[in-house]
Amino acid sequence: MKKLCVLTLGILTICGCASQRLANVEKNAIIDDYISTEVLQSKSTVSAFRLDSWAALSEQYIILRSSPSKPYLVKLKHACDDLNHSQTLLVTSQLANSLNTGIDYVYTPENSAFRCRISDIYPLSTTQHRTLIQAVSPRQSTASDAPSSVTDGQSEITPSAVAS
Repeated sequence: MKKLCVLTLGILTICGCASQRLANVEKNAIIDDYISTEVLQSKSTVSAFRLDSWAALSEQYIILRSSPSKPYLVKLKHACDDLNHSQTLLVTSQLANSLNTGIDYVYTPENSAFRCRISDIYPLSTTQHRTLIQAVSPRQSTASDAPSSVTDGQSEITPSAVAS
């Protein structure tokens, strides 16, 4: 009987914690609504781009920063499953020092064969950046940013949590 009570309490605790997280479908809906509400304009190219830090918002949306004051909301053509679990993101640019829709892509070292093409890039203000992260990750605390290294048109950054 005592084991049953402990087991039941454990299951309820796990279920309670899990239910406070948003599903990717819910996150995508929040982000799509935010894009519409804020009337964000997609850019096809970001010049002078060098990856500084990143954050996975969902399996289809990430935030890439080229500096602490230059965040970009990036939509991927399809869901990229590894983003939420990886500590490192690789960005491959076809044109040096720029980020382009349709030709550039991101991927994780754990699954380098599966590359996620960039479909939209939305410049964000620092306030929009913070608001968007809080909207999809209400329990996420701020994390420090790590510097990136760039080689052969690829940028690599770790860790994935960026909230400032």
